[in-house]
Amino acid sequence: MSRFIDQCQLRIRDLIIFTEPEFSETPSLLRMAITARFKDIPILHNHDGKTFDYRISRVRYLIKNNTIHLVTFAEDGIEIAEKLFQETDILQTPGQKYRVTGTEIVDRTEPVGIFPWKAFYYRSLSPWLALNEKNHENFRMISTDSERKEFLENIWRANFLSFAKGIGIEMQQWIEGNITEMEWRQIRIGGYSLTGFLIRGVANFLLPEGLGLGKNVTKGFGLFDR
Repeated sequence: MSRFIDQCQLRIRDLIIFTEPEFSETPSLLRMAITARFKDIPILHNHDGKTFDYRISRVRYLIKNNTIHLVTFAEDGIEIAEKLFQETDILQTPGQKYRVTGTEIVDRTEPVGIFPWKAFYYRSLSPWLALNEKNHENFRMISTDSERKEFLENIWRANFLSFAKGIGIEMQQWIEGNITEMEWRQIRIGGYSLTGFLIRGVANFLLPEGLGLGKNVTKGFGLFDR
């Protein structure tokens, strides 16, 4: 993988899939349907049946206005979108079969990384799942709102850093970021209850739309707009 200092230009591909009927289910069920249809493509589910791929997930499973969007990046993600574009015909969830009526590919190249003299304002489009099992317990022990906000700000900056490292950016400057507004949300995924947050914040790190931060980004969580 190429290495970059502080920022790079990231190639992103949005594979849009139109179905009959329209896809009105969750991104989790979409991911299940895609990975069942293409079991031999490890990048779609981050494992090859034997080992888990701990690199950053290069596919995002999104639903926009009942239309499927698979957002991919990095060279292997771009190539997989091309294969799915050509071969997707039927998608099956536990309760519904969807016939693919059309596909479309939209390519874009966007800057990503630190821009030290700029401020980018972010607003949650979906709950940000910031907490893992360990730091969830630490978060519960915090007694004041200001300390909770500071705790989450550290995680938010760390999420930007993890994304940067995952796409080959070496950071030589500090990532700065603050959360200005925060609301709690309880989320259920696979029978488990998780704490999510809807936030507004500002950072000197530019993140392209549709990629997300935090846990379960592949299923549409942690999305922001600017």
